[in-house]
Amino acid sequence: MKLENIVKAGIFSALVAASNDAYAQEAKTATPQEIIDVTKINDNATDVDVDNKDDWNQQKKLIEGGYATVLIQSVEDKPGLCVMGLNGFPQIYDKDYKDARAASDNIIEPEERILNLAEQNRENRFYFPCDRKAETPKQNPPTPTTPTTPITPIVPGPVPKPVPEISKKLPFLIFSPGASYIQIWGAEDATYDNSGILHGASLSLTVQPSFTNWYFGGRFSGYGNASSTSVDIDVPATEGPLAGQLVMKGKNDYSLENFGIGAGSIVGYMIPIDKKGRWGIGLELEHGIMHDRATREFMESSAHYINDNLVEGTNISNHSDDADTQIYGYLTPGLRIKFPFVCGTFSSGIRTDLSDVHRMFSAGIAYCPNKE
Repeated sequence: MKLENIVKAGIFSALVAASNDAYAQEAKTATPQEIIDVTKINDNATDVDVDNKDDWNQQKKLIEGGYATVLIQSVEDKPGLCVMGLNGFPQIYDKDYKDARAASDNIIEPEERILNLAEQNRENRFYFPCDRKAETPKQNPPTPTTPTTPITPIVPGPVPKPVPEISKKLPFLIFSPGASYIQIWGAEDATYDNSGILHGASLSLTVQPSFTNWYFGGRFSGYGNASSTSVDIDVPATEGPLAGQLVMKGKNDYSLENFGIGAGSIVGYMIPIDKKGRWGIGLELEHGIMHDRATREFMESSAHYINDNLVEGTNISNHSDDADTQIYGYLTPGLRIKFPFVCGTFSSGIRTDLSDVHRMFSAGIAYCPNKE
């Protein structure tokens, strides 16, 4: 409840104490039968505005899921009519209150009231039939000046304190798992006939609280490539008595394997296109680190020949391998396009080790439940 409403409520309470015409207006928890009656009235209503129907369906989900306490309150000067409301959950599709949150004070604020979809009279559009009534406080009978019989004073017992109800304003979370293809344009290595382009995949998970359009999450990725090549050796001797006859023949084998993993965090904002949250465009930013490992192998096999005949004892065989690692940081802005229950994700950016800069790209798909 707003501060000005609290002040007004205090002034109103003071007037109630001094007035014989005051009405008790504190909201009470609706009975199961009253909830059934309201649900039946709104479910069977015809000629209903689409937004109002969506609004009722949203409130019905909160009721059936146990996320809201249904309050009912009699209407002053309208016997047999009551207003209903969800304590702490204003109407979602009301343009004036869609982002509001009311206090849990057992008072039905205007933005919390459930609209009576079957009521045609706009003045009564929030009223439902009920057996409750706004009662006026009873006055004590006047004390006779000359009582004929002694009056035994009645000592009132202790008044039990009302137990405040705990409204079930539990914001729920929307989880969106996804998978993507990633490509990194790394450094080319001509010796190993390696283009430097790394291919991989990633898994992501984002979480969006139901009361906001912001979402947060993370991504884990793996990527790599491999290449190999051979170079034939055919080197004739150019000096000495066997020049032109002695030839060294063989080949050199080169192989290279790149593998890397990465982890990053995602933050984004979804811009809804429709009221049910089925369509939208999300802008997001991802940053993280990548760890690359490169393993290189070299093998030489050769021998000497005279007139194409092998010279015994001249076979040569060498083998060597080495591995190195590199750490990169990356930054990729992205776009998330939401369809009913699914999202397409696209991002493009760079990674760097403060020496080289590599371009990156990813495209994927994610499960995106509707926000309703």
